[in-house]
Amino acid sequence: AERKKKRDLLLIAALFASCAPTRFVKPLEEKQHAVNFSVGGPLIAYSGLTIPIPLTTLNYGYGVKSNLTAFGSIHTTSLLFGVIQTDIGVVRNLLVQKNSRPGISITPAANLAIDTWQGHSKFWPQVDLNAYWNYKQKRNFFYLGFFNWFELASNKAFNEPQTTHWIFGPHIGHTFVRNKMDYNFEIKYIGPNLSNQDLVVHYKSPFDKGAMGVYFSITKKFGNTKSAASITK
Repeated sequence: AERKKKRDLLLIAALFASCAPTRFVKPLEEKQHAVNFSVGGPLIAYSGLTIPIPLTTLNYGYGVKSNLTAFGSIHTTSLLFGVIQTDIGVVRNLLVQKNSRPGISITPAANLAIDTWQGHSKFWPQVDLNAYWNYKQKRNFFYLGFFNWFELASNKAFNEPQTTHWIFGPHIGHTFVRNKMDYNFEIKYIGPNLSNQDLVVHYKSPFDKGAMGVYFSITKKFGNTKSAASITK
């Protein structure tokens, strides 16, 4: 029973842990490779301070076409607690930026968490939508978007009925683009539809709902490294 309780609690925690920063707002160049490391998470109250949970992930992306990138990640913090967690998906450019009109991209993904004790697993579909604006010779860009997580299970921990099947939230970020390195900062409001009261962890937000997340990531690009402006083609 104790093992099951531990397993269920970690898999619930994995739901928030998977709210990592946006993997790729825009597709990579065709045949380009990228490796990404991110750190950050929901803001919590800790020893009188407000700090982000230091969740870490490693992510790999490949430019299938100029407007389509596939990616996969491993959540390294989850591994420390015996949970193998990954998200696999694609980012597709829907609309090219033109003057003040933003570029638009969509990112469907599959999130999977498996415990290493008994092999129990959880699966969550996810769909993100982003609008982005390039500036400064179309290298750097800022973006805003909306993420959507879908809970398919009918029960949550301890066989209680699952009442929340949609977890969503807005995010905003900025990326400094270099020839082979990108640096990104993102702020995300996780689960504004969920109460954050009477929880073991004191999540911080402007209201009594959800949590604010803060993330920083570094991306190393390999292979085709044309001008970043061509990504919007």
